[in-house]
Amino acid sequence: RRHGGPTRETSASHMPSPPSPDASGSAFLDWASSAGVATSAAFLVEPTATEGFGAVAGERVSVGDILVTVPRASALAVFSLEEEMRQTTTSLAQSHALAYAACRVAAAPRGREPWVALWPATPEGTWGVEGDSWRAFDGDAFRELRRLHEEGEAAARAAHEKLPPDISWERFKLGVSFVALDAEYGQRARDA
Repeated sequence: RRHGGPTRETSASHMPSPPSPDASGSAFLDWASSAGVATSAAFLVEPTATEGFGAVAGERVSVGDILVTVPRASALAVFSLEEEMRQTTTSLAQSHALAYAACRVAAAPRGREPWVALWPATPEGTWGVEGDSWRAFDGDAFRELRRLHEEGEAAARAAHEKLPPDISWERFKLGVSFVALDAEYGQRARDA
């Protein structure tokens, strides 16, 4: 994955001491290593005050630097689904197909338990805002955000109707929230 942006500055004379990760973070790092996930020296995984574990840059990162390499066999992807499940995804948008794959992996991690344990337990971004909660937001920017969310939710509900009944709307919404949000809104920004 390519990344460019702000970094956490460190000096050679004062390198931060390694964190003492909690069990789930340690299990994830062990799994990632055994799954062949490779990271550059600039990529660190550290505990954060509010979000559990997160990725931070340990040194300056330039646009185009490759920070993480994930073997295809370890990636969350539609091709990793069983054939029957892959057939379900043929009529779905890529982001919804990936959300479906996330639902299937979460239900049966098959060796990915340390990774799945770090996935969000509640919907991310606007997917966590329901009904009257939108009233807390005001202004044109929030109205546009709500409009975009409502479009995305309508598309996700239509996709959900094509899925097997064992995938609940709440489970699919969770998958969409952390898999598709950037893809959907990023594509809209590129299309604008």
